[in-house]
Amino acid sequence: MNFPIPVAVVLALSIIIQAAAAIMAFRLIGITGRRSAWSLITLALTLMAVRRVVPLYHLITGDSSLPPDLLNEVIGLVLSVAMAAGIARIAPIFTERKRVEEAFRQMSRRNEMILESAGEGILGVDIEGRIDFINAAALTILGFEKDELLGLNSHTAFHHSKPDGSPYRQEDCPIHNAAISEVGVRGKEETLWRKDGSPLPVLYSSMPINEGGKVISAVVTFQDISELKQKEMALEESEERLYATMETARDAIVMVDGERGTIMAWNPAAETIFGYTRAEVLGQSLHELLAPSRFRETAQRGLSHFSSSGEGGAVGKALELVALRKDGTEFPIELSLSAMRIRGKWHATGIVRDITERKRMEQERLTQLRFVENMDRINRAIQRANDLEQLMSDVLDAVLAMFDCDRAWLLYPCDPDAASWSVPMERTKPEYPGASVRGLEIPMDPEVQRIFRTQRGTDSPVSWGPGCDCSYPEWLTEQFGVQSQLSVSTYPKTGKPWQFGMHQCSHARIWQPEEKRLFQEINRRLSDGLSSLLSRRDLQESETKYRRIVDTAREGIWVVGVDNLTTFVNARMAEMLGCSAEEMSGRPVTDFMFEEDAPDHLQRMESRRQGTSESYERRFRRKDGRTVWTVSSATPIFDGEHCFTGSFAMFTDITERRQAEDEIRELNQDLERRVVERTAQLELANKELEAFAYSVSHDLRAPLRHIDGFLGLLEARTEAVLDEKSRHYISTISDSARRMSMLIDDLLSFSRMGRSEMAKTQVDLGALVQEVIHEFEPEARGRAVAWRVAELPVVVGDRAMLRIALVNLISNALKFTRKRARAEIEIGWQPGSDAETVVFVRDNGVGFDMQYADKLFGVFRRLHREEEFEGTGIGLANVRQVIHRHGGRTWAEAKLDGGATFYFALPQSPAE
Repeated sequence: MNFPIPVAVVLALSIIIQAAAAIMAFRLIGITGRRSAWSLITLALTLMAVRRVVPLYHLITGDSSLPPDLLNEVIGLVLSVAMAAGIARIAPIFTERKRVEEAFRQMSRRNEMILESAGEGILGVDIEGRIDFINAAALTILGFEKDELLGLNSHTAFHHSKPDGSPYRQEDCPIHNAAISEVGVRGKEETLWRKDGSPLPVLYSSMPINEGGKVISAVVTFQDISELKQKEMALEESEERLYATMETARDAIVMVDGERGTIMAWNPAAETIFGYTRAEVLGQSLHELLAPSRFRETAQRGLSHFSSSGEGGAVGKALELVALRKDGTEFPIELSLSAMRIRGKWHATGIVRDITERKRMEQERLTQLRFVENMDRINRAIQRANDLEQLMSDVLDAVLAMFDCDRAWLLYPCDPDAASWSVPMERTKPEYPGASVRGLEIPMDPEVQRIFRTQRGTDSPVSWGPGCDCSYPEWLTEQFGVQSQLSVSTYPKTGKPWQFGMHQCSHARIWQPEEKRLFQEINRRLSDGLSSLLSRRDLQESETKYRRIVDTAREGIWVVGVDNLTTFVNARMAEMLGCSAEEMSGRPVTDFMFEEDAPDHLQRMESRRQGTSESYERRFRRKDGRTVWTVSSATPIFDGEHCFTGSFAMFTDITERRQAEDEIRELNQDLERRVVERTAQLELANKELEAFAYSVSHDLRAPLRHIDGFLGLLEARTEAVLDEKSRHYISTISDSARRMSMLIDDLLSFSRMGRSEMAKTQVDLGALVQEVIHEFEPEARGRAVAWRVAELPVVVGDRAMLRIALVNLISNALKFTRKRARAEIEIGWQPGSDAETVVFVRDNGVGFDMQYADKLFGVFRRLHREEEFEGTGIGLANVRQVIHRHGGRTWAEAKLDGGATFYFALPQSPAE
């Protein structure tokens, strides 16, 4: 190869350097982003490198037609080196810038992501108020798309109106003003408007952005506080509801400062319950105001513990306590206490309920429970008693413990008409021994009679002693040491009434209503127990007689065991059924009955197991198929332990009676016809008797008037010639004639009284008595008469007849007190037994001997001579007949020269 080596080297270096420079220029296109400039430079360098490839190729191939110029090539090489060096120096500058720009872009991207992901709305506005940035949260909150807001004035877009809808001037808008001033706004509430036109409450901050000491824009952040507003509204509503609840609550609601114990809240119910107004209690000490003094120290200790820890014995519980009202009265409450911490201090809220009524009801339930328990104890005592002695002993022991009395007793008989009485059983505390009269027959005393009559006058318990229903006789208090007594009449089905009672000897006792109720119920059960045991005693006493007569009895006797199988029948029973006693023994009763009657028989046998005795009709089927009708008297059989062992029944054959019932009905019809005829005859006889009475009264009055008239004439004509004795005879004849006339009038009145029809109405006895007394004023004039008239009841009766009775009784009282310097007449009434109203007329007159009391109410019966007291002896007979016509009764009590009391009892009507 023959070519100049220096030239070739220069060309090769130029090509390499220019190619490297072109490559570096090409890389700067991507770094700088200036594609046009660096592309031209790259192309120029590439062309320069290609231009030198041609001469180098010619040199290598030996072509000398175009010889290269060494100087030009050297200059080109130098320029290429300079250009490559320049590009190499510039390239790092552009590379660093590219790195910085990329870092800035990444940081901007991160900031944008942060702003976009922020929960608050963020937007940027320029000094004109135009939006140049808005994040996703702001778009979501406002409901816009980004392109709908960018470039718009923020005030115009979503801050144009106030919450009430009125226009909002831009110059008054703090968001807009922040972009043109250095005044920022932080944490202010404002209303923005969503795209859909709905208001949006927000909490916003608007701060200006300064650059070089000049405001260039502003950033606005805002937070949707709709939910917060709703919570605030809910809180306000809750507070209003709480206030309304407190104001309308039926329970007292009280809030207390736990540190000082003063009252902070007090609702109307608390005012009602405690009696204090809110103004009176706010700021006052709870314990000093509402707690009884004996509890205040304990309450204060509890408050001290509560104020330091928020804990206490009453917190979180419902406690029953005693509170104090304004008027000083104590009452029970239920307190529910809760603790709350406000500004670092413990406070207590108490709900107080007045449980006075609940306590009363609980007390009533406890009283009822004690009542049931006590009655169960009495029932068990009665049920386990095998004889009368044990019954009385067990019941009185139970009563002594239940009532904590000093003496419990039974008295027999409680009969004011009995000659004597006794105490069959009593139980006492050791310090108050018995009256030492148990079992003794004690003669009847008038004071005891009075007690018995009072006791028998009511079915309820009667309390005796200071502050009780009746006063207790002093001599009984002195003799038996009794301060108070509670007693009641007991009426067993057998024998006379008993008296059941308790004594309190240690102090005067006021018997409470619940005690009387329990005592009366015990008496009722005691009466049943006495009835059962007395009947059993009588049955035991008659058992011997029964065994003697059973074999000869004309009634059928049938005994069955606990299994309802026949254990005994007498000959008469076997004869009634056409069987032998052996055929019936061991067989059930239902074998001899009709099938349809068997259920009733089994039910009655079950009742017998419960102790029921009864009488009823029963039919049987004889062996020959005929029907036998019987009347059964059945009773249960119990052993000594009161266990049911069977049933005893007596049967009377009434088959013939049943057959004769038709005949009897016919006879009854005939008898009714005869009664009608006899009634008509009796009415005719009564009319004839009345006519006879009128005739007698008329026919007898005429002779008497003649006798009296001619005696007057005779006395006038013979006055000068008759001596004193003759004139006495004439006077006696005249008085006898007048007395005879009075007797005829009274007898006629008595006769009419029994036949006249009664017109029953409501009669005010008080007004009627005053009317009668007014009629007797002329007769009582000039005498010292003290009238004591009680408030008398209204009764149902014939007013005219009752007036006759009162006239006769009051007339007698005036007549028989005539010899007294001061007459005392009392008219009163008292409740009687068996629904009666008892009226009495009492005087302090001459009285009478009680052994002649049965003669008082007879016709023409007199206990005093006519010379002492005038009268015909018909008046009291009229009284008895009047009261008898009313369905009542009459009686009298008196002492000779000690006054008399006349009683009449009228039955009470339903209206009374």
